[in-house]
Amino acid sequence: MSAQFENLANRIFEHSGRKVDEQNRQSLDRLLMPLREQLEGFRRQVQDSFGQEARERHTLAHEIRNLQQLNAQMTQEAVNLTRALKGDNKAQGNWGEVVLSRVLEASGLREGHEFDTQISI
Repeated sequence: MSAQFENLANRIFEHSGRKVDEQNRQSLDRLLMPLREQLEGFRRQVQDSFGQEARERHTLAHEIRNLQQLNAQMTQEAVNLTRALKGDNKAQGNWGEVVLSRVLEASGLREGHEFDTQISI
């Protein structure tokens, strides 16, 4: 009888212990759920921020390369202009024609219709 009583008491104790463990687990989950959600939101925000920063760095690098190319092109054009202005008269004349042609086209005139270059009469 005492063995049966002990066995029954152990079963009740185990059942009560499991029930208390389950209740504790549920209570702990309810307490920790807001923290988990906040941490997940923070993680997403950090990832989005790093992704956006990487895209912006890529765009900036691309724009810097474009500026370098434009700078090199402007430098070459300045060298060509300097040569034309300091060089022989034919080069100066050719450069003047190019500048005049650009000015006339920028003002809306069309070459061959409203103006001509190097015509002989």
